Amino acid sequence: MTFDEFLNGLGERADSFVTKGDSELNQIIANFWNGVTKQLEEQLDKPKRRGKFTYDSNASGRLRQSIKPLETTRTPTSLTMRLGMEDYAEYVDGGRRRGKRPPVQAIEQWLIDKGIQTRTAKGQDPITARRNKAQAIANAIGRRGIKPTKFIRNVWNQQLLDGISTELATKLGNRIFSVDIK
Repeated sequence: MTFDEFLNGLGERADSFVTKGDSELNQIIANFWNGVTKQLEEQLDKPKRRGKFTYDSNASGRLRQSIKPLETTRTPTSLTMRLGMEDYAEYVDGGRRRGKRPPVQAIEQWLIDKGIQTRTAKGQDPITARRNKAQAIANAIGRRGIKPTKFIRNVWNQQLLDGISTELATKLGNRIFSVDIK
């Protein structure tokens, strides 16, 4: 096989360089996912200040616990990596524009998770008081929106992708050029 034939056929046979049983590449991918997961968790736990208040973006802990790699799919020409987390992560990361209010039940659950007490009038049911407070908060979010935390964008950026690309390219490049070319 000539060098030109080798290069021309590389795209068709690239999967021979990346196999399911490849422990070195699997280790690179596993280390990448572990690093991404850890960084996302740290971003969620990092205290943020708004005015005189300090808060975190992880009231119940469900979002933090839900961060996990779903799958890594390899094809002869690409590597697709998917990360899973709770559906509301996009609102925590990107904020929420003014307009439509969030579901009141979600705000009620947030009040419970945070342990926020509600004041009750004489003879008022505590559940009703909590629901009223949740509605008021949901209405305020609808009017003002929520500022983004950018916890995903601070981690999942071009620098991160360049890093894994370089590491994988180096590993695959070493394999390509270690093939005996005649």
